[in-house]
Amino acid sequence: MTDIEKLHEKWLQNPAYRQALTELEPEFELASQLLEERKKASLNQKELAARMKTSQSVISRIERGNQNVTVKMLHHFADATGTKLELRFTEK
Repeated sequence: MTDIEKLHEKWLQNPAYRQALTELEPEFELASQLLEERKKASLNQKELAARMKTSQSVISRIERGNQNVTVKMLHHFADATGTKLELRFTEK
């Protein structure tokens, strides 16, 4: 187990940390999906940024979950990666 994994395990004992982690889960999941789709499209961050008419640093922040992402931005991402964006709501 790495030091960061040990630290994470320790922090999981804190209810506030667990709640924050739960609340941020959708953002981390979206960032993970975007990274996966970029890789499936065989694009590096710089290439994707050029296709989206943005900067590589924006792509990096998106993939780290540090950038607010709009629906318009997601449409640009889909176009740039040759995918289709589908948004939907489901029961909890």
